[in-house]
Amino acid sequence: MTHKVLIFTTCNLFAFLYFGNDLLIKFEDQTPSVVLKKHGTEVIQNAKRMPSDGSNFSTYSRCLSTVGRTHIHSELKTVLLESYKNLEITAPHIKWIYAEMGWKNGGHFWPHKTHRNGLCVDFIVPVINQKKKIPTTFYLWPFNGYGYKVRFNKMGMHNHYKIDFQSLILHLNSLKESSAKHGLRIKRIILDPPLLRQLKNEPTYKLIADIPFMDKQAWFPHDSHYHVDFAFK
Repeated sequence: MTHKVLIFTTCNLFAFLYFGNDLLIKFEDQTPSVVLKKHGTEVIQNAKRMPSDGSNFSTYSRCLSTVGRTHIHSELKTVLLESYKNLEITAPHIKWIYAEMGWKNGGHFWPHKTHRNGLCVDFIVPVINQKKKIPTTFYLWPFNGYGYKVRFNKMGMHNHYKIDFQSLILHLNSLKESSAKHGLRIKRIILDPPLLRQLKNEPTYKLIADIPFMDKQAWFPHDSHYHVDFAFK
């Protein structure tokens, strides 16, 4: 009997961690998010959960989304979903993956130094399979930190993967355009300097040339993901 109970409990826990995020979204209240200042630091209140997946996007981890690590400002959630909808047309073959965002009511978000105001989002870089010459996504699981421990070289390569800089530009441009429609703007993007140089070599970089990038190396590598700070106009 104990053995059966253990199996039943384990199965239910696994099911909750896998489907829990989308289940919990159904119980969220519709009160808009607000950003408050506490001790000089912006902190989100009543942030919203992002859907675990859509037709062309998914979370980096269903488990961590259920735990609550992918909450964002309600208005920014609208921006992200609209951007993904637009990318179905401009980049139909790409599967986008969003990563860390923040807690429902802000606060320290280990191991990040930011991600407290509901306006910070990490995105996993889009990649191309070098052998097959087609867009793909690299496998995310706990042993590679759901992508955060994957290291790309200065040319944007890791094993047989290469960062799809052109698609990355399309994503950022889509975010820029959607943000403008909802009273937001991209305040800053963090991408490792060597990869930023590769990005600037792309002919379509002019689409996002007006977006500020941090020109220094961050304390943690930003190669397998890029960090985007948003702000209200």
